[in-house]
Amino acid sequence: TSLEEIKLMERSKIESDLIFGGLLCLESKIKKFTMDYLNNLRESQCEIKMITGDALLTAFNVAKTLKIVDENLNHLVLLPSSATRAEDDKDEMKVNALAWYDVHNHNIPVEKFSSQKKKVKRLSTDSMLYLTDAAISCLERRRSSKGNSDFNEYMARICPYVSVFADVTPVQKSQIVQALQNAGGKVLMCGDGANDLVAMRSANVGVSIASSSPKELRVRDEDQVTNSESHLLNYAVTNGGENINVSWRTKFMNMWLWFRGSTRSFDELFDRVQVSLRNFIEALNETFT
Repeated sequence: TSLEEIKLMERSKIESDLIFGGLLCLESKIKKFTMDYLNNLRESQCEIKMITGDALLTAFNVAKTLKIVDENLNHLVLLPSSATRAEDDKDEMKVNALAWYDVHNHNIPVEKFSSQKKKVKRLSTDSMLYLTDAAISCLERRRSSKGNSDFNEYMARICPYVSVFADVTPVQKSQIVQALQNAGGKVLMCGDGANDLVAMRSANVGVSIASSSPKELRVRDEDQVTNSESHLLNYAVTNGGENINVSWRTKFMNMWLWFRGSTRSFDELFDRVQVSLRNFIEALNETFT
């Protein structure tokens, strides 16, 4: 098998017929101030979504911990049907082969998928919805037979009601951002790696979280941090999708803030987000001084 063939292989194929060699458990602890920061963003009337290349159950656990999803509701993920997955015929995968499954049980579908916006919205009233690479790929293959508009329309109908996007590729991250924009939203994307660059370029605002040492943060004047970095987002919006880099010594999973339709103007909402970011930056300075 050549390297090029390996790159084109499905994840399920790579992870099949393996010999168990051991189990390694790793944990990346949530920063102590993360929940307060997310609560500030919620108070600013921002809707928080998570998108990550990590596995579905990993994303589910983190989203539950950060209260991005309500653990008291149903948790449904959109997947190709079991029969379609068994056939493994990409060209024959159709939109009507998709179904909603319980996050922890992919064998029995809970509800057949409908691309009608009102049905997806209804489902989201009592369920937290998840989307993965498998479903997005299925929708995109459907696009190839009927034109680009189908895929874009499907994504714009679904993505606004999805809370967590897991196991997705860098290109799919960008497609999700564009879908939220096509649905009428303003998107601020926060990422911390090369896999996020394409999506950050697509977002209305892209924030890159870099890494700085505590020593570097200590030597920076607190007023300078507050005055300069708190205005970076405003600069980005003014200049149309500008990508900015903020040296925050932290690491979040990608958080997608979708500004839903509101009686308040985007500028008003954005001012409130700036206050939340300023509080966050001040908290960082207190942590490392």
